[in-house]
Amino acid sequence: MTSLWLAVLIATLLPIAGVLSGVLRWPRDFIASLLYAQALMYLFVAPAIVAAELPQSSQTRYAYFLWSGLGLFVIPFLLTYRVALAGFEHRWHENVVYRVRLLPSVAFAAGSVLLGLGYLFVALSRNLLYRRLGSDGLASAQLDLSLLELAFYRGFMEIAPFLAMFSLVVLRIGRPTQQAVRAMWRVTLFFSGAIYGLHVLVNSRVWGVLFVTSLAGLVLMTDRTSRRLRPERGVLILLLALIGLY
Repeated sequence: MTSLWLAVLIATLLPIAGVLSGVLRWPRDFIASLLYAQALMYLFVAPAIVAAELPQSSQTRYAYFLWSGLGLFVIPFLLTYRVALAGFEHRWHENVVYRVRLLPSVAFAAGSVLLGLGYLFVALSRNLLYRRLGSDGLASAQLDLSLLELAFYRGFMEIAPFLAMFSLVVLRIGRPTQQAVRAMWRVTLFFSGAIYGLHVLVNSRVWGVLFVTSLAGLVLMTDRTSRRLRPERGVLILLLALIGLY
């Protein structure tokens, strides 16, 4: 057991050491931190907890996999991210101005709303809003869908987080000056977020936490006003921590 938790400790301390040394900077690295934390829980913490109830031979095998994970996941992930970040910093200019054009904004907003309405119609008319594993008739109901219905239903579930987060990034970084364009991106963000929020609220609290945390992370990462930790940032981080623990 000591070997298991030592591997967990190393996997936890390595990114913290990167932040303290300045190699990684938070909250700019929020999304990467979220991905790493999810992998840390699944690949290290959860197996270490489960192994406590297993015989010594199984614990030895678990320890082997955890220590292998340090070399196969942790170190490559951190090194790759740092190299990619260095290349990004070389090209990034904070004073760059983005132009958000009208026609692409209309196309993106219309497509997002149409896809969301299509998903909602299929989910409600075919009784597929609730789709947890083991629910009666889920497989047969999905097999009865036409190709168009399946495209709306599965398509929105898979790309809705991207639609919402991309809309948020455009509003935060692009900052469209035209009121009509700004309103379209806000509608896209609200509409995609609301329908996908309904989906995860009914089906998966884990994905709901990841979705909310990702949106909040983008807000933190795209804040150009100050680099220091302001009170509202602290409250947001505390709220995300409580939601994650729940």
